[in-house]
Amino acid sequence: MRARRTLYVLVPCAVLVVIAGRPFFLSPPKSGENATSQKAVSPAEFGMFVAPECLDIGTVWETSQFKWVLPIENRSTKDVQIKGFWSSCVCADTTQRSLHIPAGEKRDLELVIDLTPKLATQAQADIHELRVSIHPEIATLSGRRIKLKDWQVLAKVRPVLRLGALGLDLGKHSELSQSIPAKEVNVTSFVGLRKLVAISKSPFFEATTKNLDDLRYAVRVSPKAAVPIGSYRFGVEIVAELATGEAVKAKELQVMAEIVSDIQASPPMLHFGARNLDESCEDTVSLYSLTGAPVHVTDQRLDEGLTVVPVTQQTDEKSTSFLVRQRICRAGDQTGKIVFAVKSNTGTKSEVAITINYHGLNSEESQRSSGDNHER
Repeated sequence: MRARRTLYVLVPCAVLVVIAGRPFFLSPPKSGENATSQKAVSPAEFGMFVAPECLDIGTVWETSQFKWVLPIENRSTKDVQIKGFWSSCVCADTTQRSLHIPAGEKRDLELVIDLTPKLATQAQADIHELRVSIHPEIATLSGRRIKLKDWQVLAKVRPVLRLGALGLDLGKHSELSQSIPAKEVNVTSFVGLRKLVAISKSPFFEATTKNLDDLRYAVRVSPKAAVPIGSYRFGVEIVAELATGEAVKAKELQVMAEIVSDIQASPPMLHFGARNLDESCEDTVSLYSLTGAPVHVTDQRLDEGLTVVPVTQQTDEKSTSFLVRQRICRAGDQTGKIVFAVKSNTGTKSEVAITINYHGLNSEESQRSSGDNHER
């Protein structure tokens, strides 16, 4: 009996995939390339087609919940099982996570697309274009998943509203000069609205709307009461209710405001730089009121580790000034504070802190600095 000889050759080979009854070879990844980085394959290779007219939404009004259907046709002689769908952006979602399409039939893929503008240039444009790529994902006989080429859905989006400004600055105010004056932004509608609603995302500020005429509105932002000291940045969501009853989150107005202590320091920080140990340096600090009230300093204290000689107080009609003397008592980078306790005419007590920075030169640094000066 003749012995059968078998020759084994170890070479990189392609993987044979059979999907929808059709053979397809996946090439092995090249060096440094993974399986997902290979060139994508068209869904048509597996009998899946979407009519071109179904990929063009046309011109529509912006909305955050636009619904669209893609009819996917299976022109092959075998059933197709789509394991999932990938979108090119978070603005599109599908209600189905998988889809089974019998041979020769169609099944609908339902999309929900957020058509609201994501960029400032889009928000101010008369019309902006939105392209969304939808990639079907299939599986090989071995269970490996393959993301196919995309179907591109195109929409031309017209704005429902246009804001007179994308931001609103309520300004910087003293804690004693409240209430903060309200400010308004005009809003133009391009369609008939049932109503316009403004919702503030800050608990300290409210937003209201008023109708100027059929297509123009004003959004007004104002404090609810006295606002605590702090820096405020928040959004005002503007929701348009169309004549059909549909609510469209059309825009978000960005608002900023700042409430500060009435007593301020100038400068708010002292930098004495690099100094030799035991050297003394000085600077002047002024305390003043944003509302023009007299400044009464009742006490002052120094951080531990810093030596500051008692200050000399000088008072004029507008501010209270101090001459601060600092003795460089430690080597290296040093930071400390002078804290002034102040009292207003109304009896309100507060504190004003001034940061002091310096670098004390050790003997080696001092000699090097002295040598550099001599060379100059």
